[in-house]
Amino acid sequence: MLAHSTRGVSEVLKRFQEATFTLEYKYEGQRAQIHVLEGREVKIFSRNQQDNTGMYPDIISRIPKIKLPCDLEPGKEIQPFQVLTTPKQEEVDASQIQVQVYLYAFDLIFLNGESLVREPLSLCRQLLREHFVETEGEFVFATSLDTKDTEQITEFLEQSVKDSCEGLMVKTLNIDATYESAKLAQAKEGLPGWRGRHPGPRVIGAYLGRGELAGRRYGSFLLAACDEDSEELQAICKLGTGFIQQ
Repeated sequence: MLAHSTRGVSEVLKRFQEATFTLEYKYEGQRAQIHVLEGREVKIFSRNQQDNTGMYPDIISRIPKIKLPCDLEPGKEIQPFQVLTTPKQEEVDASQIQVQVYLYAFDLIFLNGESLVREPLSLCRQLLREHFVETEGEFVFATSLDTKDTEQITEFLEQSVKDSCEGLMVKTLNIDATYESAKLAQAKEGLPGWRGRHPGPRVIGAYLGRGELAGRRYGSFLLAACDEDSEELQAICKLGTGFIQQ
């Protein structure tokens, strides 16, 4: 789900009420989803599924051999997001890299051929920590704390800021705690009544027209509807726009 800002610790406790949750450092870095394909080919995608593999040749050789989403961070002193991304708009040579990148793992969505996207965060985090070993300076787990004590939360928040982070992320561990891609979460946020009243068909794509409309108008739209079991948008059909040359 998309994150929502809160005004203080008391609001966090009120919002989550009886739900078990975890507090996690919000690193100022670039979120990535790392895939290891058959044959050990490595792919690195942004949270919007953009292929950024060529931007980070330095981390390919030390990625744990399972697909996982993680934050990419510069060196021991956490630097601004722009330091990490500005010089890497396209493929780069590993010998030209000047910024050391850290991997901060916070979730596991695929393990030994099994998808974990419908499993709660509590289980995914447990499996992540069972199947990986931290390597200082290269691969570590995101710093987290499980507590509902107001004083401990406040101290943890203050420490995160001292550690050059943006603050804390608060995530439920078992209730509504499954993984969602950024695109799906953004789509769901914009659909009124997503939970409880599933909306009708929605436009999720468009195709350029042909013939008289070629290159100037969309000729058809791709529609999707909500799958009530998985609560995911599923493409169902194309729809002609009805646009004419004028």
